[in-house]
Amino acid sequence: MTPAIPTCPGRQARARFLAFAALVLAFTGAGPAWSQGTVSTPAGTARQERGAEQAREMIEDLAHAQLSEVESGRQALDKTKNAQVRSFAQQMVENHQKAYEELQQLGRSKAFTVPNETGFQHKAIATALRLLSGDFYDRQYIRQMGINDHRRAVDLLMKMQQTSTDSELKAYAARQLPIVERHLAMARELERQMK
Repeated sequence: MTPAIPTCPGRQARARFLAFAALVLAFTGAGPAWSQGTVSTPAGTARQERGAEQAREMIEDLAHAQLSEVESGRQALDKTKNAQVRSFAQQMVENHQKAYEELQQLGRSKAFTVPNETGFQHKAIATALRLLSGDFYDRQYIRQMGINDHRRAVDLLMKMQQTSTDSELKAYAARQLPIVERHLAMARELERQMK
């Protein structure tokens, strides 16, 4: 009989999180739909339709990101014991809820249905984070949601400013970009302090 190998709950949680996160990244590596190529169509009306479709996809991607920050922030408020992480999470809930509500109004003005739940990738990361606790949870929350998600959001907003033909969407991106960049800087500073 082979002796049992002692296990460490923290090590098991880390292994589960990393395996789950790798699976999520493997299935979601395609990126937002609007950043991919478009089908060639006749000019005029087709160009307007492409612009409207691109705007809808951008709004949808941003809605998923905004909702993810709200939900993960609420989860962090329930799980963390760290006062700085709690403060960061509270700010994420407040700022991203406001940004999501503004996005809903923008979507309604364009007759788009704005998603009211996060996408698969965000749900998977939230599920993986839910398995963690303590300092490891705090570090992963800041890494995944504070840094990685905000970095992707910065890219989304910059792409929106550069490629969108919709002036309202560009204005939304211009208002949100400095906020998201500030969140990213805050998360990077928190991560530095946690090392």
